[in-house]
Amino acid sequence: MSNARSEAPIASGGASLSDEAAARILRAEAARAGTAEAVVAAAARTAEGLEEPPLIEVDDVRYSYGSKESRTKRSVLKGATAAFRRGTMYAVVGASGCGKSTLLSLLGGLDLPKQGEVRFAGEPLDAAGLAEHRRRNVSFVFQGYNLIDYLTAAENVSLATKLPPLPLLEKVGIGPDEARRNVLALSGGQQQRVAVARALASEAPVVLADEPTGNLDEVAAEGVADILRDTAHRMGKCVICVTHSPMLARKADRVFRLAKGRLIKA
Repeated sequence: MSNARSEAPIASGGASLSDEAAARILRAEAARAGTAEAVVAAAARTAEGLEEPPLIEVDDVRYSYGSKESRTKRSVLKGATAAFRRGTMYAVVGASGCGKSTLLSLLGGLDLPKQGEVRFAGEPLDAAGLAEHRRRNVSFVFQGYNLIDYLTAAENVSLATKLPPLPLLEKVGIGPDEARRNVLALSGGQQQRVAVARALASEAPVVLADEPTGNLDEVAAEGVADILRDTAHRMGKCVICVTHSPMLARKADRVFRLAKGRLIKA
């Protein structure tokens, strides 16, 4: 005689389960579901704890133009708060005149907020020194290019790096012939690409770009956007772009909208 105990059959086709077997299965499924939820929650907590601290951040930053007594005083930043990390490309969008370029100036140490704080690696910029911050930590792509007009394209890029400038310029679509020309002999779009190459040549961990695709045709603009994103992902830089371009915003890893003086995750 067999000593094996027979279990209630599990449902298959038209077969039915005993109440005890069904309850046993339901308890097991509930336990598995509970375990899965616990695992997901634990993973989320772990990811949050392991997230790299911000490289540069603004904390309740306020900025206005004009004196307190001036009738023309205009507030553009009214408690802007955001954190920016390495290896990420950010786009800051918003209406013209909302304070996007002002935000870049504050992040780059070109000015200080009227209230609030800008920090790099956890240290306030005013404590570290604005000039030192600009020299070591940030590179700019200015809307007006800010190239040295008596130098060639290659010479402008060489100021920011010890590397050969031609490969960097070719990466943004400037060939050897254009690279040897004085920048004033280049078109606005070409000058913009030289400015991008110069910013990317710098060893600074933060790239601040003010309308980096503004004067480029569609194909060139998309190429520059890809280069900026690649710079963030491959080189681990923090790339922050102010833009009106929907294409550039789509390519960014994260988007902030500046509205009513505050930064809102889009």
